Amino acid sequence: MASKRNSRPKPNPDDTAAARAASPRQFVTWTPALVRAAIRSAEAGQLQMAAACCAWLLQDARIVGALQARVDQLMGLPVQFQSADKADPNRYIGDLGDDFSECYPEDELSQILTWGLLLGVTTARHAPDYGTSGRLLPKPKFFSPASLRYDVLLGTWAVEDVNRQLLPVTPNDGTWLLFTPYGKDRPWASGLWYSIALLAVAKSYATQDWAKASEKAAMWVFESTAVDRDGLPSITTTKEQRQQLVDALDARGSDASVALPAGWQLKLLQSADAYHIYLDQINMIDTAISVLIRGGNLTTQVTGGSLAATQAQAETGDGAKVRKDLSHLGSYGVRG
Repeated sequence: MASKRNSRPKPNPDDTAAARAASPRQFVTWTPALVRAAIRSAEAGQLQMAAACCAWLLQDARIVGALQARVDQLMGLPVQFQSADKADPNRYIGDLGDDFSECYPEDELSQILTWGLLLGVTTARHAPDYGTSGRLLPKPKFFSPASLRYDVLLGTWAVEDVNRQLLPVTPNDGTWLLFTPYGKDRPWASGLWYSIALLAVAKSYATQDWAKASEKAAMWVFESTAVDRDGLPSITTTKEQRQQLVDALDARGSDASVALPAGWQLKLLQSADAYHIYLDQINMIDTAISVLIRGGNLTTQVTGGSLAATQAQAETGDGAKVRKDLSHLGSYGVRG
């Protein structure tokens, strides 16, 4: 005999809830010109390029680490629900445990918060189902903003699914959630990407330049030591002969020896240690990224006494951010 829980009618999500989000994957090399184009496109209400830029930013270890640390600060807080009793609004219901974790899965909340902070706006949709307690739970799922767009004239939002079907996004309609942690007016302009994107491009340039410099940090050079009475080279070679020497050097195996013609010597020419130029650029950019995302960088780059630095980071950096993020997620009924 079927249990009472299993006999309950299954929620019947509409076509919007069943739609799959488009992917934010992109295959471009981001440049300052492309970042500026993404900003112009966003100002026109088209957030596809901005979302693609955010997907690229999430490949940077410092950005991912700082965002994850900020989100984990919030996800690690204890969960309570405030009573709806207006006579005693400060009374709290106890920890609801599994019911809350099923109602608002942590992995979904983490993605919603991460993309909301980075892009400034993101979407989610309810996928209601019964939980283990028998309650009907909303179970919102992150919906990628890869195709998110805003009609600047009508003030309406829409997304495009994998089938290129345009779906209207109406916040609080029972299906869609629109997360705008920085406010509803041009939310993309307050997203972290707006400030971080050009820094990330500069960091990628510094990293590439460092790699190119490393490739050419040392090279073998042939030099003639034989000179005539006037101090001029007394041995001349043809282009073909010099190419033969280069090919022989290139084809040598491990620990191989090269026999040079009389009057020639082989030198290892090394460039000066210029790595610190690129390292300083990367460190400066990483520090700026940490400050933008977490409000400080003391937990990763502190020297000397760490207690005061840690306390300052907790009060003015991570602590301030988690309090702000907590208020952003207030619509979910979460309170730490």
